[in-house]
Amino acid sequence: MNQLKIVFMGTATFSEAVLKSLIQHDYNIVQVVSQPDRRVGRKKELKNARGQSGGFRT
Repeated sequence: MNQLKIVFMGTATFSEAVLKSLIQHDYNIVQVVSQPDRRVGRKKELKNARGQSGGFRT
């Protein structure tokens, strides 16, 4: 059987739930793409995009 190779793109809370579901159902996820870190606030401190902070770890 030819298994699909999936490149997952998304960072929102909704996409995190979808990615976890794909992992639980043994889909072949080869790469996850998310938003880059952004500078936030007056001090322009870097803030991680949701998912890069460990939300996508299995």
